[in-house]
Amino acid sequence: MKLIGLEGRANQRFGQLSLGEKQWLEILMLVVQEPGLLMLDEPAEGIQPNIVDLIEDAVSKLPARGIAVLLVEQFVDFAVGVCNHFYMMERGTVVAQGPTSALGQEMIDEYLAV
Repeated sequence: MKLIGLEGRANQRFGQLSLGEKQWLEILMLVVQEPGLLMLDEPAEGIQPNIVDLIEDAVSKLPARGIAVLLVEQFVDFAVGVCNHFYMMERGTVVAQGPTSALGQEMIDEYLAV
C-alpha cells in the first residue's frame, strides 16, 4: 500500500499528524505486517472525509490480500463500502444480520437513527 495522503510527511513526528493521518498511518503499519485478521473500531469517527475515503478504499481491498476485517462502525456508508456482511447489535444482542446488499433504509432507520 502506498502512503497516499502522507506525502511530504516523512520528517514529521507522529504527534504532529492530524487525527485522520494518525489513523491512516496506524492502519498502514498494521497491514504491512499481513495479519490474518484486522479489527477496526470506528475508523471513520471524527476523521476528515478525504482520509475516510483513503481508509475505505484500502480496507475494502484487504480481503483480496487474505486479510479478514472485523469492523465496528456507525457510519453506514463507510461500513457498506467496506463489508460484505453485517451484524447490528442492540444492548449486546444481535437484532439483524445479513449481506450488506440487504441492508435497507427501513432497517437503518429502525436501529441506527439517532
